Amino acid sequence: MRTLSLLSAAVVLFLLTGLLRAEDDSPGDEAIKEAITILEARKAQAENKADQDKIAKAITALETLLAKAPAKKADAEPPAEPLKLTPAMLAKKLKGKAVYNAKTAELTLVYDFKTKDQLTDFELNGAMPTVKGGVMRVGPSDRIKHVVKFTSVKVTGQFFVENIGPQGTGFTPILQTSPGYPEGVSFGTYHNSGAGLALEGKKLLGAKGLAVQNIEGRLWDVLTFMVTNKRASVRVGMVELAGPNDLDALGQVELLGGRGGLQTRSLVISGTLDQEWAKEFFGQ
Repeated sequence: MRTLSLLSAAVVLFLLTGLLRAEDDSPGDEAIKEAITILEARKAQAENKADQDKIAKAITALETLLAKAPAKKADAEPPAEPLKLTPAMLAKKLKGKAVYNAKTAELTLVYDFKTKDQLTDFELNGAMPTVKGGVMRVGPSDRIKHVVKFTSVKVTGQFFVENIGPQGTGFTPILQTSPGYPEGVSFGTYHNSGAGLALEGKKLLGAKGLAVQNIEGRLWDVLTFMVTNKRASVRVGMVELAGPNDLDALGQVELLGGRGGLQTRSLVISGTLDQEWAKEFFGQ
């Protein structure tokens, strides 16, 4: 039953993603890739082999749909050779539980923060985050950056904002893609309206459903932050903020402590790898 619920959740998100991405050139392919990413993360988290096998079959079925996509024109350039990353290569360079799909060039990393060595997957730049009881905490004003470079990325997890600041406090990013606020895409808090999504510093999209009491001093059920070169969004429960994104490169995921500190647990980072960066990082 637990596996069925996991697969059902993935199917629901698959259908929702298809609707949300209707403006993309290939909404069907985008939705299928999103579903595959979700299932890869669930497979990495599953401890029972029977669950892993069932999820793997669902992934294979979705990959078959991608393989049936219309053939490209004869004069089109041949696709680049897909990057091949083995589990041993991933384990050598990354401490999060890693799964790589060579067909979609998507890497999924799962962090349970049960061990401190998972922090080595982040560039600390003087910050001193802590890990305890399955929770990573980034201190006030600190900022850490995940080492992997993506061309599209999705972050899911539970986030506890310790202090959003006094009345009148402006926008304070807590989760973003490099180059960061204000040039990049950022999700953060501001006292009067609760939370917002900043797109290249040009827009602040507020969320009526994300009031102050939903943000400060509470672990959200699930927060999903997604950025592609066409669209950026964040979803908490049934509330979503979204807008167009014109950035050509997305870079790295950053977590910020803000004004009082940020706690994170059950973190999953997944997305399409920057191929040139990956070749150098993994030594190919």
